[in-house]
Amino acid sequence: MSLLLYTDEQEVIEFLMDFRPHINLLDGQRRTPLHNAVCCRNKRWVKTLLGAGASLKERDFLGNTPLLSACNMNRPSSEIIEALLKHGANVEAENKFGKVLHHVAERGRAVSIVLEHGA
Repeated sequence: MSLLLYTDEQEVIEFLMDFRPHINLLDGQRRTPLHNAVCCRNKRWVKTLLGAGASLKERDFLGNTPLLSACNMNRPSSEIIEALLKHGANVEAENKFGKVLHHVAERGRAVSIVLEHGA
């Protein structure tokens, strides 16, 4: 399913979701399709997966939740971070290195985005 994240065609996304794929399936790096959608900065897929009930709690091989991954990017997407927060992403999650949201947000230049949304 993760390869499909490279399409941004809404009709294709809706068609694929009609088959009810396993949306929390882990890849070799323990990333879910939501992690991969976040890393690809694919806002449509992020919103589609969240709407379908994708887990915000799954952690990749570094212990990052999708929110931690979103905030750790060089060019963080405020729209993606906002969507994750609105769906209840844990703002107190910590990765394997003991880094919490504000640590990774600072590195990824997402501090202002996170603070704007009350996290």
